[in-house]
Amino acid sequence: MKIKSFFLTASLLLLLPFCAIAQDQHLGIEIGYNRPVLRESVSWDGGKLTTPFNGARVGLMYEATLIKGFGVRLGVEYDISSRTGKWHNASSFTTYPQTRKQLRMQNIGIPVEWQYKFQIAKETYLVLYTGPTFAYHLQFSGITMQKSYDQKVTNQSVSLVRQDVDNDDVYDYSQFNLQWGMGAAFQFQNYYVRGGYDFGIINAYRDRYNNLTDAATKARCDGWHISAGIYFLNF
Repeated sequence: MKIKSFFLTASLLLLLPFCAIAQDQHLGIEIGYNRPVLRESVSWDGGKLTTPFNGARVGLMYEATLIKGFGVRLGVEYDISSRTGKWHNASSFTTYPQTRKQLRMQNIGIPVEWQYKFQIAKETYLVLYTGPTFAYHLQFSGITMQKSYDQKVTNQSVSLVRQDVDNDDVYDYSQFNLQWGMGAAFQFQNYYVRGGYDFGIINAYRDRYNNLTDAATKARCDGWHISAGIYFLNF
């Protein structure tokens, strides 16, 4: 709850200077599809691991036009996503117990986007945008599922942002993420469809070195998204 309050307070503080100079201002909500992609690399063998997630996004957004189509868009977004693997047999000789892995992620973020609106018809706009998103992992968990012969399933969950695989007193993954995004939107009156891609620009690992494998740990969390929204308040 404290983290959510912090992000809400930070968003409100960012709004204040734009409210004073904006020509047009809009407040809206949006919902859509979100696909985070965790890209990890291993220094000692040059290997790479790409893990895509599937999820949903909901957000409260503020938009302000500052001068001649140029403006800013801020908001608070909540994302939830997961990736679930296939069931694997116990061995080549027996089926049970079967196991499979699942990753779950919940994030809250503040996008700060600079944008330009091109009017292509009456009350119809094409919007191009770019800017950073500051995010915090409310949850990043790895879950091991086990299914017995009588189809009972048990789960064992581990918080990856509280995990220390090499026991060096440094948690493996960071709870913070910083991305740079770019994309476009189509808007008619107060309704819009928006999509884009976000590039992770900081290391997703808090622990930069794995003592067990004698390797540097490096990753970034990218993602693309598409959403539909409506501005319900214009002022």
